[in-house]
Amino acid sequence: MAITQFPIHYHFLIGISFAVLCLIHGAAAAKVIGMDTFKAKRHASSSGYQKRATVSGPLSETALADAYYLNITIGTPGQSNLLQIDTGSSDTWVLVQPDLAGIVDLYLASFVSISDGTFVTSYQDGSGTSGDFFTDNIEIGGVTVKTQQMGLTLESTSNSNNGLVGLGFDSNEAGLAVNGAQPYPTLVDTMVTQGLINAMTYSIWLNDVATGKGSILFGGIDTAKFTGPLLTLDMSPDQQSGIVSTMTVTLTSISINDTGIITTFSSPSFAAPVVLDTGTSFTYLDPAVALPLIDYVGAIPDLTFGYVVPCLAYFNYPASLTFGFGGPTGPRIVVPFSELLSKIDMPYTFPDGSQACVWGIQPTNEQIPINLLGDTFLRSAYVVFDLDNMQISLAQTDFNSTKSNVLEVAVGGGPENIPSATVVTGALVATQSANAMTLGAAAAAQVAAPTGLGMVTATPTASLGLKGKAGVTGTATGTATETAASHTPSNAATPGAPSNAVLRMVIGFFVAGLCL
Repeated sequence: MAITQFPIHYHFLIGISFAVLCLIHGAAAAKVIGMDTFKAKRHASSSGYQKRATVSGPLSETALADAYYLNITIGTPGQSNLLQIDTGSSDTWVLVQPDLAGIVDLYLASFVSISDGTFVTSYQDGSGTSGDFFTDNIEIGGVTVKTQQMGLTLESTSNSNNGLVGLGFDSNEAGLAVNGAQPYPTLVDTMVTQGLINAMTYSIWLNDVATGKGSILFGGIDTAKFTGPLLTLDMSPDQQSGIVSTMTVTLTSISINDTGIITTFSSPSFAAPVVLDTGTSFTYLDPAVALPLIDYVGAIPDLTFGYVVPCLAYFNYPASLTFGFGGPTGPRIVVPFSELLSKIDMPYTFPDGSQACVWGIQPTNEQIPINLLGDTFLRSAYVVFDLDNMQISLAQTDFNSTKSNVLEVAVGGGPENIPSATVVTGALVATQSANAMTLGAAAAAQVAAPTGLGMVTATPTASLGLKGKAGVTGTATGTATETAASHTPSNAATPGAPSNAVLRMVIGFFVAGLCL
């Protein structure tokens, strides 16, 4: 039989075809559910309440704040819903949206009502939701989670008016505190019991503020989305109950790198519990820590938006905050100043005409003294939440990474089953107080504020740090018409040069060969 000689590019195509089939088979076999995340502005609720008000005034998580969402399908037949990702709560719920005729679309789905009028949530700022429980299918990342229990919200004072995907522990389900109900399987619980993922583990990569598109993986991690070590910490238990019910780790240091000059805002013995919460747009810290930070950078107090800074000057300024966890050998996450800015989508300027942005670190207040590391922090971290073992793994994010290496987490989770994860030996663990996670008087006394810095004023004049460099004077005003310019981060990924045909052929055959 004569042997036909194919052109070299045919060999390349054949090799790639085998490789693609191999990768598709591997992806289908792996128990990982992946989805893109999207950043968008919140929508104001009709009542004017906010879900997580943690500072005085209307700033707190307002309709102008960013939030991160998943586009998932709920119901039979399925209907698309844009729901906020929330590691700070545990209930998944959707808000009833009547059409022009007053007919509620979700009632057209063939869901099963569990109990009328028993879905009640209450958040820390006094807002909440009420309605019914129902069960139906959820399609997420191309996978169907069957008969998931959810809340059908009929009334809401929450600022998350589309609904939430609660990713916390079932012990933190809102209905337990409100009406004494028994816990029910959360979405992550159900994924495990239905064999869709191996462990109650998920990882989040929010990516940078300018891109606004990241990913979430249930049952897996993507080692191409972070740099450096992935270090594992135990979550902090509640002081009274002794159980872990929130995504809390121990913050042990915080500092600013201002063009090579390091200023530390914590003492060597400093330790405070902080909640990692994707449902919170900003980062809120006890005033003993937040105010010295705010004062150092020269942020201006504003009755409408809290503390604000000029967008352009701070976006381009080469400074960063470093958060340390669990002690000197624990993870350290560097947050560039550009990631700490939240653009105000309205003309809001300083007297010199520069557009104002909300500064990403804000102080808590007496009503809700809770330390939250929200999206302004989480964008710079790759975070793995392991609910089976009550642990959190942290690594420095790789902004705008175009590569992907998704690996599944084995049954049971834990560092031995999470690829690349390493436990921090002897890590410090600070317990939560019963009603809040405040630093308290003792911890506050340990905070070492920079010498010579007082409380922030409307017209900063000090020359230390960013003060004087950014050229900020006076208070912001909303009367001007200038809008903020768009910017591209200096760390944005740039496309590489295309590979040559021979290299592509070799790679294609090599990957295909691994499958044979």
